[in-house]
Amino acid sequence: MASSHLQLVDAQGVTTQKSVTLDTNIDGLDKSMNGFSSKTISGSDQLTEAEQRQNGFLELLDGTPGGAFNLDMFDTNSIIMTMENSTGQTATVRNSAGGGTTVTLLDNDVKMIFYDGTNVKTLS
Repeated sequence: MASSHLQLVDAQGVTTQKSVTLDTNIDGLDKSMNGFSSKTISGSDQLTEAEQRQNGFLELLDGTPGGAFNLDMFDTNSIIMTMENSTGQTATVRNSAGGGTTVTLLDNDVKMIFYDGTNVKTLS
């Protein structure tokens, strides 16, 4: 069974190549804490599962969004990540299903956020 948050494989259930499974899981943990990625924003958008789970830091880049935009979190269990808004516009980070609290990122804001599957909250 995979872990609920990062979807890491349970090495105990693997009958062969446990060391490969453990190495893959360690890489997944490293990416979730220290991974850096960027996403070019041209308007309202949604994070993919990989973008949300595999990056400790995500920079939103200017793809000429044309105005304020929404960035929907992938529907998953809780996650902590840092986001930087470099789009020139205001971003609202929210639950893609609607409802819950949101976080506003002004241009050049850098915030650590917590997403619990419903609410988006600022940690810093």
